[in-house]
Amino acid sequence: MSPTANGSERAVRRRKTKYLRAAVAAIVMLAALPFAAEPLGAQSDGADAVPTLISVGPVTLTILHNNDGESKLLPDPDSGFPGIARFVAQMRELQAAAAGDGPVVTLTSGDNFLASLELGVSLDRDGPMYDSVALSGLYDAMALGNHDFDFGPEVTARFIEGFSPQIPFLSANIDVSA
Repeated sequence: MSPTANGSERAVRRRKTKYLRAAVAAIVMLAALPFAAEPLGAQSDGADAVPTLISVGPVTLTILHNNDGESKLLPDPDSGFPGIARFVAQMRELQAAAAGDGPVVTLTSGDNFLASLELGVSLDRDGPMYDSVALSGLYDAMALGNHDFDFGPEVTARFIEGFSPQIPFLSANIDVSA
């Protein structure tokens, strides 16, 4: 950043960097998704079978992505956020509309929860976190952002374990050996 860049220019650069990181995360998560054991045209006559590629023409893949959900579960008219129920309904509408064009993959690149009143209520009770319940069944894969570790590995684990059905999570540069 140049010493002459004003606050507005820095904000634009930060926003562009954030979008670029989100796009890269979406591509990496898509690459990490498990694919069918026997693709269309696969030979299934033994362990050394090689799939046969079948040309089916162009395929449209729709990637629906968001990030920084940050425990925004309740509507907030001041910020324009309609609440998680409306967000999920809108995402389901987008998924259904895109499904006619080909496969749809729905991803999030992290910062799924953040300190808030909603998160506090969730942490004060037993059972799955409200963020996990609200987002269950919506995504094909999720990444973990830095804020998903703000409350330690036990809370992160609780967030992940609260999903039903379970989905793949992706992260980098973490040590899970303990």
